[in-house]
Amino acid sequence: MKQNKKWVSFTVNCILMGSLILSGKIFSQVSNKLQNVQNMNRNHYGRLTEAQFNPGIVRHFVAFKFKANIDQVQINKVILNFLALKTLCVRNGKPYILSIEAGKANSFEGADQGKQIGFLVTFKSEGDRNYYVGQPLIPESEVDFYDPAHLKFKKFVGPLLETPVVPNGVYVFDFTLGK
Repeated sequence: MKQNKKWVSFTVNCILMGSLILSGKIFSQVSNKLQNVQNMNRNHYGRLTEAQFNPGIVRHFVAFKFKANIDQVQINKVILNFLALKTLCVRNGKPYILSIEAGKANSFEGADQGKQIGFLVTFKSEGDRNYYVGQPLIPESEVDFYDPAHLKFKKFVGPLLETPVVPNGVYVFDFTLGK
């Protein structure tokens, strides 16, 4: 009887060890596949944010609608901080935004959807625009592929905007000249 218990114990241990070895191999294979997908994504993000990706003058239009309790002093601070991105946004130590223009809504058409200020940001390629925009195209964890200064600005302005931020508090429209 004791010998049977030892045999059963030995058999169970062998099965468990085999399972651990097999699950270790499976885990290793899954881990390798996950790493390959992450590398593919990093290559994809790298390509999408290269300065030479889809060259051409790209305009990035953004309009904001602020919460009712946001005063003009706060709005002016948003405008100044947005305009400062022209020099704060750098890649490889150099600014890459060609220009930023800002203005307050003044149309009588009534089609502004309550947006109060607008910005027109100009880039020399879709890659520069993609690097600038970051999320949702580039995950926040991929810090090599988006501009941290712009992310910081988005986190600053987000709580000041009408909610939900999209579509009520912000409107974004991009286009490439001549395309």
